[in-house]
Amino acid sequence: MATKAEVKVDKVPVREVALVARINRRLAPRGQCVRGILIGNPHGRSAGWMLLDTEHGHVIRRDVDLESLARELGAMKNYETMLPK
Repeated sequence: MATKAEVKVDKVPVREVALVARINRRLAPRGQCVRGILIGNPHGRSAGWMLLDTEHGHVIRRDVDLESLARELGAMKNYETMLPK
């Protein structure tokens, strides 16, 4: 039987799109959301993320780290990790 020291626990991967959906569900009651920055990106993939005030259309924060924000909001558990791009 394995002891606690012998058991290796891997983190569960979470896709970026799933993480954005989780974050936006948490932010919706506050009138906020996360959106991708696509300007100047020819590949159609997000070049970064920004936090928006949906009621007034203002940018609250640019260059948002999705994983950190998800952990702040409780949208991501300690045993989860975001898949790399």
